[in-house]
Amino acid sequence: MTIEQQVRSAFDAVQVDGSVTAVDLTTGAGVDVGGSTPRPLASVAKLPLVWVLLTLHHEGELDASTPLVLDPAHRTIGPVGTGRLRDPITMSARDAAYYAMSLSDNGAADAIWDFVGADRVRETLARLGLPHLRLRAPMRRIFELLEDQRRRERLDDAALLRTDPRTLDPLDPARVSSGTTAALTGFLAEMHRRAAGGSQADREVVDLMGAQLVRNRLASGFPAADLDVRGKTGTLLAVRHEVGYVTYPDGRAYAVSVLTSSRSLQIHHRVDAVIGEVARAAVLHLRR
Repeated sequence: MTIEQQVRSAFDAVQVDGSVTAVDLTTGAGVDVGGSTPRPLASVAKLPLVWVLLTLHHEGELDASTPLVLDPAHRTIGPVGTGRLRDPITMSARDAAYYAMSLSDNGAADAIWDFVGADRVRETLARLGLPHLRLRAPMRRIFELLEDQRRRERLDDAALLRTDPRTLDPLDPARVSSGTTAALTGFLAEMHRRAAGGSQADREVVDLMGAQLVRNRLASGFPAADLDVRGKTGTLLAVRHEVGYVTYPDGRAYAVSVLTSSRSLQIHHRVDAVIGEVARAAVLHLRR
């Protein structure tokens, strides 16, 4: 069975459409299955957003120690972190970056977006020459699109569950932040190269990826204690993603991106595990 057949079989087994791109950061060899297909990023968008913040900070264009006020009257909702707090809180932009990466905190991420500004976010990211990695809007736009569609189409919870995910506005890659696995792995490879070259901003982002609390996707494919796995997940409706790095004890490191979308909103219980499985298959193929 080819690596493409392995990946597609694993995706089919849990009723998802997906893509995976993996690159050996030493040799440049790669595996790509569906890597040119654009998909909504969900919270994976927080990774390049934090990269923009810390890049501009170390260039002296802004100060990431600036305090940001997150007021519950305006704060973006979310299942964890600041979205669950009842009172206004103040944290620095770089502390918001920690919350956005470790807890995938929507409120913290949107506070960073507002602090940096949409134009600077897009202009800074554009320097990398990755046109298929697009940060279009803050996280709150996803929830606005969903609420607008539910109101327009009169979708209660039961009707929403019966809806084809491909028809949902917040999962339309033309309406929200989007990317391909090829572009995301290219981003990871460039960040790795810059960090190795001494870029403090890139080193800090890679360190923050190690603070993520979710360990049941990418890391589940690499359970050995002597492997270093760090990444950023994305979860929204039918979407389950993770992108990140896998480093072996021999020093060889791999950038891996896996993006998936379930074919219905009745999500198969093994989707998270399959993300780890296809990532492991791709990396083992590169280590042959």
